[in-house]
Amino acid sequence: MKDFEWASHREEGRTTDNLDFAHDCVGLPKSRVLIVGAFFCFLLFLIMVRLCIVCLTPMGSTDQGTKHIVRAALLDRNGYFLASSLDTFSIYAHPNKVMDKEEAIAALIGIFPSIDKARLIRNMHSKKSFVWISRHVAPNKKMAVKALGIYGLDVLSDSKRIYPMDRIFCHVLGTTDLDQQGLSGLEKSLNQRLMQSNEPVRTSFDLRVQNILYDALSHQISEHNAVGGNGIIVDLQTGEILAMVSLPDFSPSQPIYPTDPGYFNRNMSGVYEFGSIMKIANTAVLLENKKGTLRSVFDASRPIYIGRHRVTDFRGQNRPLNVEEAFVYSSNIAHAKMAAAVGGAAQKHFFEKIGFSRSIKTELGWCARPLFPKGNWPIGRVMTAGYGYGFAVTPLHVAASLIPLATGIAKPVTFLASPKYPGVRILKPSTVKDILYLMGQAVENGQAKKAAAINCVVGAKTGTANVRVGGRYAEKQNLTSAVAVFPLESPRYGIVLSIDRAKASAKTYHYATAGWMAAPVISRLVQELAPLLGVMTPESEDSGVAAKKSKK
Repeated sequence: MKDFEWASHREEGRTTDNLDFAHDCVGLPKSRVLIVGAFFCFLLFLIMVRLCIVCLTPMGSTDQGTKHIVRAALLDRNGYFLASSLDTFSIYAHPNKVMDKEEAIAALIGIFPSIDKARLIRNMHSKKSFVWISRHVAPNKKMAVKALGIYGLDVLSDSKRIYPMDRIFCHVLGTTDLDQQGLSGLEKSLNQRLMQSNEPVRTSFDLRVQNILYDALSHQISEHNAVGGNGIIVDLQTGEILAMVSLPDFSPSQPIYPTDPGYFNRNMSGVYEFGSIMKIANTAVLLENKKGTLRSVFDASRPIYIGRHRVTDFRGQNRPLNVEEAFVYSSNIAHAKMAAAVGGAAQKHFFEKIGFSRSIKTELGWCARPLFPKGNWPIGRVMTAGYGYGFAVTPLHVAASLIPLATGIAKPVTFLASPKYPGVRILKPSTVKDILYLMGQAVENGQAKKAAAINCVVGAKTGTANVRVGGRYAEKQNLTSAVAVFPLESPRYGIVLSIDRAKASAKTYHYATAGWMAAPVISRLVQELAPLLGVMTPESEDSGVAAKKSKK
């Protein structure tokens, strides 16, 4: 009995132990199965979600890089757009992902007929992981690529720089590359500011004034078969550049190389001897240093020699001339003697004071450095500089010098609107008054007669200078220039312009001088600008009235 009880108990115990062991052995694999099953269910769910996304989105057209570059706009002073960015799309490919390259090439050529086929084939068969197909395409082209559903072709949201006025502002605005990084002009000099802020930049330019200057210069260059030309219009009270044109030019929407003649900005990159235009400064230094008055007389009855160079006058009066007559008749002989009377130290100091000895820094960058001899000037150089030879400056230097010569106050020139430069007086009011009187007389009685305008009294000075070719002055190849201020009684605006190597014709009585080539452009500009800028003068029909009032 005991043996049976013991056996039963042992059997029961063994059975209990086996059940516990079996429970332990079965329970652990069940939990693992549940974990593994849950993992695979989650993985299957992710795959299904991804499949849904792929099915709903055409292959290879995921609009990568939606955060494209936004570049601030450039405006004229009145708020008109001169440069802005337009949303576009760019097509690119991963050649190593494109399965059927021939199919992709044929499809792309069908969408972009003008594409470089050889380059496309070369790129698609290359081992590169990324190649551009076409930059800055329209939305319809983008949709056509998306509709192909070719794996390995992708679309990038992009933007393109556009210039509504095309070539009219090309030199001042400059250009950008395909990634909208500035390459030249204001686009380059203001690149960081334009890239970091969406706030438009308001420039000093007036779209209307720029158009008028561009048309007038283009017409004169074409009319007289000139090599080129340039012009600047400046606000004498603020230093703002309202217009600046250099011809030949280029289209900023088309690729151009720096060696192309149209890329050269004559106003800031070229230095020139301006000839008789510099007689304004030469007269001012005489008056400012009290070495003479308008009635002081200098003998111009016969040519003079500076070294082996013979100095004569164009249509010389062959008699002694006072300062006023020397200016009106533009006598080289008299001005050379006026410079000698002033002396080299005073002359050079004055030229330095009005900015002829150094480069000008602006928002557009540095202009070319003048060819301004250093050290003490010998008497020959002093006399030569008196009538505009022996040193060379940019047209921007001439425009900047007009500010103190016409107002007495020096201010920096600027390409941005609303400057706050107080300016510094560097010329006596009496000197300014005499200079304005002389410029008025040059229009009324001198070689700048063709600069007269019927609706505004203008003061002007012309200059004809031989162009250097191969290091020597070329005969009958002239840079004809003119400067002007208007209205004369209280000058608000200044003009500097040049026509390079214009051809004489029967229309100009076979003259190719500034009086025939540059002065008429001044007249046209003033007549068109005076009503636009609100500076018409009632007494302008008799230009001498205002000139005499200025003298008084």
